[in-house]
Amino acid sequence: MFNMKKVSVMVASALYISAGTSHAALNQAQEWAEQPADYAPKPMVSAETNWDGKINQTVKKQSRIFTPEKDITGVQTYIVQLIDAPISAYDGGLKGLASTRETVATARQTTAKPLDLNKPEIASYSNHLASKRQNVVNSALTLQGLQLKVDREFSVTLNGFTTRMTQEEAARLAKVPGIKHIARSKIYPLTTFNTIEQTGAKALWSNSQSGLASNKGEGVVVGIIDTGINTDHPSFAAVGDDGYTHTNPLGDTYLGDCAKAEFADRCNDKLIGVYSYPEITVAYSDPVFEESRPAYGEDYNSHGSHVAGTAAGNVLYDITYKEPGYGSQNSGTETNLIFPQVSGMAPHANIISYQVCWPGAAGDPYAGCPGSAIIAAIEQSAIDNVDVINASLGGFEEDPWVEPIEQAFFNAANSGVFVAVAAGNSGPYLQSADHSSPWVTTVAAHTPSSQVVFSDKTLENLSGGDTDAPTDMIAAGITFDELTGLIVSASDYPNPNEPVSRYQTDCDQPYPAGTFDFTDDPNTPDIDESQEDVIVVCKRSNKPLYAKANNVLAGGAEGVIIYNLSSYQDRSPAPQLPYPAPTAHVTNAEGVKLLNWLSTGSGHKGTITANSASTEEVDEERIAYFSSRGPSYFGFDTLLVDVAAPGVDVFAASSDDQPFSKNPSSTDWQTMSGTSMASPHVAGAAALLKQSHPEWSLMEIQSALMLTASNNLKNAQYLDNYKDEGFDSSLQDMGAGRMHVDLADKAGLVMHESIENMKAANPNLGGRLKALNTAYMVDNNCGLECSFMRTVTATEDATWSVSAEEWIGNSTITVTPSEFSLKAGETQNIVVEVKMNQVAQAIDNIEVSGNQGQIKLVSSNPNSPVLEMPVWTFNGDTGLPSFIKVDAHRRSSTINVGPFNTDEVSDFTSRSFGLVEGQQNTVKLFTDTTSGDPFDLVDVDGEMVNPNHIEWTTVPQDAKMLSASPVGEASRVLMFMGKDSNNDGLASMDETICMSTSFTVTNFCNIVDPEAGEYFTVYMSLANVPSGEEDQGRDITFATAVVQEGQSNLTVSAPEKIAGYKDYELTLSYNLPDMEVGDIYFGGFDLGSNPEDAGNLGFVPVIINQIDKDMRFTANKEQATVGELVDFKIEVIANNEQAARNFTIDTAFPEGIEIIEDSIVATASTPATPELVDNVLSLQGTQETTKDVARNYKITTNLTDEMCSLGAAKSPYPNYLDLRTLGWRTLEGVQGQYWNEFEYSFKELMATDLDVSFPFFNKYHFDSIKLNPAGLVTFGSNGRTTPFHVELPSGGGFPPPPPYLIAPFWVGDNTIPERVDGTYGNYDANAGITPTYTQARDWLVLEWDNIQRSQVEGQSVDVELFMRMNIAYEPGEYEMMFAYDNVNLADNQGSIGFKAADGRIIVNGDMPVDLNIGDGFAYDNLDEVVHDELVVCMDYVGPEVSKFDVQFQAYIGEAAAAQMHTLTVNNGLEGADDEVLTLELNVLGNISLSDFPDMQVEENNSISFDVLYADENNVSNVIEVMGENFTSEVSGHTSGSTVTITPTEHFNGEIDVMVKVSDRVNSADAAMSSFSLMVMSDGIELGCTDSAATNYDENANTDNGSCTFPEAVIPDPEVEESKKSSSGSFGWLLLAFAPLLTLRRKKSQIN
Repeated sequence: MFNMKKVSVMVASALYISAGTSHAALNQAQEWAEQPADYAPKPMVSAETNWDGKINQTVKKQSRIFTPEKDITGVQTYIVQLIDAPISAYDGGLKGLASTRETVATARQTTAKPLDLNKPEIASYSNHLASKRQNVVNSALTLQGLQLKVDREFSVTLNGFTTRMTQEEAARLAKVPGIKHIARSKIYPLTTFNTIEQTGAKALWSNSQSGLASNKGEGVVVGIIDTGINTDHPSFAAVGDDGYTHTNPLGDTYLGDCAKAEFADRCNDKLIGVYSYPEITVAYSDPVFEESRPAYGEDYNSHGSHVAGTAAGNVLYDITYKEPGYGSQNSGTETNLIFPQVSGMAPHANIISYQVCWPGAAGDPYAGCPGSAIIAAIEQSAIDNVDVINASLGGFEEDPWVEPIEQAFFNAANSGVFVAVAAGNSGPYLQSADHSSPWVTTVAAHTPSSQVVFSDKTLENLSGGDTDAPTDMIAAGITFDELTGLIVSASDYPNPNEPVSRYQTDCDQPYPAGTFDFTDDPNTPDIDESQEDVIVVCKRSNKPLYAKANNVLAGGAEGVIIYNLSSYQDRSPAPQLPYPAPTAHVTNAEGVKLLNWLSTGSGHKGTITANSASTEEVDEERIAYFSSRGPSYFGFDTLLVDVAAPGVDVFAASSDDQPFSKNPSSTDWQTMSGTSMASPHVAGAAALLKQSHPEWSLMEIQSALMLTASNNLKNAQYLDNYKDEGFDSSLQDMGAGRMHVDLADKAGLVMHESIENMKAANPNLGGRLKALNTAYMVDNNCGLECSFMRTVTATEDATWSVSAEEWIGNSTITVTPSEFSLKAGETQNIVVEVKMNQVAQAIDNIEVSGNQGQIKLVSSNPNSPVLEMPVWTFNGDTGLPSFIKVDAHRRSSTINVGPFNTDEVSDFTSRSFGLVEGQQNTVKLFTDTTSGDPFDLVDVDGEMVNPNHIEWTTVPQDAKMLSASPVGEASRVLMFMGKDSNNDGLASMDETICMSTSFTVTNFCNIVDPEAGEYFTVYMSLANVPSGEEDQGRDITFATAVVQEGQSNLTVSAPEKIAGYKDYELTLSYNLPDMEVGDIYFGGFDLGSNPEDAGNLGFVPVIINQIDKDMRFTANKEQATVGELVDFKIEVIANNEQAARNFTIDTAFPEGIEIIEDSIVATASTPATPELVDNVLSLQGTQETTKDVARNYKITTNLTDEMCSLGAAKSPYPNYLDLRTLGWRTLEGVQGQYWNEFEYSFKELMATDLDVSFPFFNKYHFDSIKLNPAGLVTFGSNGRTTPFHVELPSGGGFPPPPPYLIAPFWVGDNTIPERVDGTYGNYDANAGITPTYTQARDWLVLEWDNIQRSQVEGQSVDVELFMRMNIAYEPGEYEMMFAYDNVNLADNQGSIGFKAADGRIIVNGDMPVDLNIGDGFAYDNLDEVVHDELVVCMDYVGPEVSKFDVQFQAYIGEAAAAQMHTLTVNNGLEGADDEVLTLELNVLGNISLSDFPDMQVEENNSISFDVLYADENNVSNVIEVMGENFTSEVSGHTSGSTVTITPTEHFNGEIDVMVKVSDRVNSADAAMSSFSLMVMSDGIELGCTDSAATNYDENANTDNGSCTFPEAVIPDPEVEESKKSSSGSFGWLLLAFAPLLTLRRKKSQIN
């Protein structure tokens, strides 16, 4: 149904088991490659889809009275909550004090007037609370010596007070009885055309279910807790343009500041109250500002007015669309666009404004919202009896059962107030939303149904100069006046207000008046410069763009052209911003053309055209990229966010007076974006429903809004809300979906939940949030299965059909009943069950998107809207790992795994499945070219095909598991496994069950208990292909297996009985006698608490992959010659088993191969001293386990570590390697600040075809790197570099720092100056990032030159990062190094270190923090530690450190020559498979013998030839000649000696002759050569020519008298017997000699 994005985070629950230059300097320099002539590496273009796995974990939070905060010093304001219930929540129970909760609730229902605090029961209980507060203050003095001054007291929605104290004093106060919670009063940020049609509000105004003639919020009071309100704005006038005259429900009473005579005229019957608070209004008279304002709740920011106008602004007609003006007072810049109508959601509702936020924005002296003011406003709103609160503010999620603001909201809700809050603007980061409280409605932001667009602006009609003018240019910038004028370059008009000469072109300082007031130039008779408008060309910088226009206006110019400072900025569209003067923003390339044109001649003119505004429909609605996401950071079982509403480019009231901001955006109307703009839509909707359904509780209102929301939203692309990210929105993005208040009004079913039950659901006290009767179901720890019960109340008579749908994840949802009928007012229970379908993959994940679906309820009433209730579950923690992966080194082993913590075990039961060998197949994979979509089709010869490899597997009935994995290292090979459920023979995302999408480890997928059918596995390669090169593909081998019950090669054991609170280990044994290196076996086991419930504790897949042997024996060559030295190595893998293991190792080498004692070198980790006795090398010792050694890098410097030197990387210079001396150039475009980040593949950066990757922590293998001008590098596709540096490794912020980074010199505002001209490699002040690498590609170096600061003057630093592309384990073989030169610091700011995200842990029992491995060298003390020629070295340590090897050389002696030798190592490593390791070494002989040609000789003649040979030693040799039917004579035994061969007399035919030259001492050292000697016949063939003879020879032509004939003899019996015996003997002799007759290859004859 949905193409939803699966988002996951890595956790640690999976078990991976591992069983001048000197001559020397010149030589070192030769290790470094020269820059290739065509070296210009191109940055990577990221795929649109980010599949790379994320690292994180969800945890629970516990409650504490006070939690100290890091880096908080001095006196702070703290909010102290006391344990007694506030007035709005007190239920009675104290003697003599009646309940006040009912009094408050009754007052709300019977009167619209403020709460009467003088009512006897309220006054009595209020006095009681005041007495208890005083007791706490007194106890603080007597028990802790704290003299508290109470600044503000709270009693209605929160029982407590504020006081100022230090953090240490707060910790002491927490020990005083009577205190519930202490929290610092934090500063909360503001979470910042009409949308009434889009939300359904307009339809509800005149067509409500209640039948009211007008349902626009009449009689409803909306409280706006924000920056104040623009009191004279028509949106808040007593009468709107529709003629409606508001009625003040308070009569003639006005509240807050309006009760004061001097401000009485600021309120009216629409705006019935305006409150301000001293901590806010103190800013209005602060001398830091040039202007002051009275202490009153007027809006000097615009945020509050905009929110109020969106929620309840009047109906107004014919409103001109405006863009903000400039200056502190401005009514805005009008456009040609007029909106026929503008209004708020509930335009006839009354408004009370509570000013709790300062007027400034980021960077201003007063910005944000202090918590003490917020609580005071919430309390006052409850007193004022408002119906709805909107609070578009917040921060990070906190525990709502203890956080004071959330508790104030709780008590406001307890009194019947509907609370709408903004989710926050920290998206698209997950778990970033605030307000997980179930008693508030948290709102996400989506795009409007239409947007305002502007016509294209052009820079045109360019003329003048001595060269051809550039052609017309499309430009950015919003202005509504056309301007034609002279065009001049800012570089030609020095600005005395700009102190830095290179910034003269930027126009970032005001020009003196008259700078551009020209006099007429007599040399240009066609132009009167004094009468011409002037347009100044300025360069883009890091200062506000609009300020450039103001600055040239100050100098007398009328317009400005801004060009991008680099080609990098040309990749993104220039921002469409309004300007105070005609402005054209063009690209860098076009700016260069303009400057070249302006450099010649005079009289340059051109025209900047005007924009026009219009509206256009949006193609589809999208969740804004900035909208904060769920789920709950703390794992609370609430839906976070709840619902979505318009929050992008919302047009509403604004403030035209902004004297307290450095960058005012004053206007009386403007568009704003943020969840701040979305939240008031929901507040206004609640006001409409309050009017339409006064009988509904606030939770019934919330349920109606959520059940009728539509979930057909898309996710917006990062930084562009009007483009798709590529995925549908899911629950973490949109909550229940897009709000439709008109449908909510007609909801046939609603759901109520009491505030008392919400209080009791506090998980810190054992409550069950998932049991609340909310319009959603969430379980963060569903385990194998979970269930929910919900109760619905009918608002109409109808029959409902009930069904379940699953969207994403891997679960099955069932619901009962499937149908029910109700009368209005009746209730029905619904039971929902969720069963998890188990999947395991390479990155063990807690899915942050979880398993999502919904329950759909369809009424028999066709006019009743379809209701949809979200279901969101997470697999949770069964106490078992999601898989066990064994990197095996032997065919059988017994391993202890754990600890585990499951439910109680009464009789341990385990069943094994498999192990089954994976069937391997090799295919060639090419990099996917479809933006990373594994299911996109491409056209190949007219046929649409999937370019990735799809493997199909048939799964039979009752299979236990389907498993697949690439074999060996296969980075960036992603897997998508699923079932062809629709039998169309195509793989699709909708059918995908398992995804394994890590870029850094080998992926795999296991589907447990698969249904029978056809399954696909898509293998997609996202390997980096260097720019300009053709993708050659790569061979990938993968293995697939279907696991079924019944194998005996895997056993699991554990204690028979295990208490539920105890951890325990399992003993896992496997026996795979046929397994070889490279094989993968798949299987698993389940656990049961007893035999009758086998498998009820869960199933654990097991993958065993033999990656190597325990020990390896290798040589550097397979063939050697006498006199050579051969290098040998014995390697023993690290001991990652549970305990130490003994070993005995000895060699067995043959005679002639002699181990050289002085060559024996053992690594530092070798736990024994090698001994050599009688040519036997032996070691004996114990290898300790290093299973639990944490991965990290040990930091040293060249100040204390004499080995710490760049020489470790073969640098010719020990302290700094200037890459310019090697001829290397800086990378193009890598300049600017932290956001200007470039990603390069290592193959591209190091100009190689090798598959190069960086083994970060020897765990994360990255094949690409992101270079950042801010002085750091990052890896992976998750996270972005932040505008601030953090302390490494664990420092955080929001947004969080990238998960994987190395920071040689990271300062948040570091910057690299831009290039001076367009020539590649020519940079200002030698600035930029320069790479180089060694010839062997084992080291990469990155040099940052001239790092400056954007906010502070005076810094210039050069820094280098050395990265080894492998891991070395010896001392002094560092993996990373930092080096520094030309260090000039501006201050102490900065961070140096490295880190990798590795999950999340609980600190102090209640604080979840990201677990980062790594270390920091310096943080904000750089001035103390960084100096010229400092080298910082990092040496890897980890579980591999117990590996060791012994290297040695052996001399090949004469006795070994010309032989194939078998060399052995006897392996006595405890538990190893192979007892003997062997290798073959072929030793060549010393003698090389020249070949002989085939020869011939006449019969009865001799033939002679010379024997030529070479000998490598000085030992004499022997020449031998071998063969039949000849004799030979040798004249000597030296090379050149003559051999004479004489064939046997009368022999003719072919003879095989073998000549052998052998060493006189070592006869095995020999060389042989053979040839054929043909003896030519003389024509006479002697033999017996008589055919009657017994020896007749048919070939003979001359009888030689040898004939013999048979004799006729009368047989004698005895003699005959004797002959028979003799004949038998002779026959046997003939048989014996018969083989000799076949020795000659051709017929021969002896004459």
